[in-house]
Amino acid sequence: MPIYPSVEPLTVELVEKVIAQERPDALLPTVGGQTGLNLAVALKEADVLDQYLLLFADSSPSIGLLTKTH
Repeated sequence: MPIYPSVEPLTVELVEKVIAQERPDALLPTVGGQTGLNLAVALKEADVLDQYLLLFADSSPSIGLLTKTH
């Protein structure tokens, strides 16, 4: 049976479901450009990252500055 990809808007709720199912160790928010950064900040503000003990996997200081300013 073929597997068909699902196309859905990236929301905090959807990403939290994926995180709960997949249990990653870290999040690499810079791969998705500004959308990825915005979603990472929204996840941080919603305490999703703390709830699942996720770290930001990024060598750039931009994400640290971005999350501190929000």
